[in-house]
Amino acid sequence: MQKKSSFTLVELMVAVSIFSIGIVMVLRSFLNSQDLLEAAQNKLAAIRMLDTKMSDLEEKMKEEVLPKDAPAPKDTSLTKETAAQAEPPEETEEAVMLGNRKAALKTRITFPDKSEEKETEKIDQAAQEAKDKADRIKKEIELTLSWKEGAKDKDEVLAQYFENKK
Repeated sequence: MQKKSSFTLVELMVAVSIFSIGIVMVLRSFLNSQDLLEAAQNKLAAIRMLDTKMSDLEEKMKEEVLPKDAPAPKDTSLTKETAAQAEPPEETEEAVMLGNRKAALKTRITFPDKSEEKETEKIDQAAQEAKDKADRIKKEIELTLSWKEGAKDKDEVLAQYFENKK
């Protein structure tokens, strides 16, 4: 009598089980990759949107459409509270679409606080140049884009200082 070489039913069931577990793992990794790709695309779109908005604000600054700030106070002993009262920040918030998601774009324009600067008797040239540059700064613009991705809140922030050219 000849013995036939064939697979038993148990061997086939084990092979199919191992194959199906492998397929499930591969599909799960594709879904995770897709989620990561979508998150990266949302972050890139947010950065592009913030960059475009910052460019628009910079053009408005050049055209002097934004309100001019008050002259810097000569008394450098002001506290942060009194400086904030003297020059209140401008804040706006608007709803925007980030791809297919709702997002909130916050724009904050502040005037840097110079009250923390401490003058010393001897200032070298590099320190003097840094102080001169700090004195030229007129406005800080901070853009924040917030959106919800799944159960997590995501934020992207872009800030820029604008100088007063002497």
